Amino acid sequence: MSPVLVMADDYGAQRWMELAACLNDDRFTGVKPSASESIEMLDICFGCEVFQDCLRYHDYSDVIGVFAAGWWREGVSGCSLTGL
Repeated sequence: MSPVLVMADDYGAQRWMELAACLNDDRFTGVKPSASESIEMLDICFGCEVFQDCLRYHDYSDVIGVFAAGWWREGVSGCSLTGL
């Protein structure tokens, strides 16, 4: 079973997303952040209680245009670490 499916089984309907420190923070979706925003966002990600869940989910999904688990997700194979 893939990690994404296991995660959905363990947390039910992606419950972990409701616990994310970035929930309702618009900087994490849509527009690639500036270098200074990226540093702030990295701090939020690395301090988040569901960081590992987010990392597993986004490593196995094709979600793009989102800053997740410390990375700006530009495309399936186009992830780039920003702000460093």
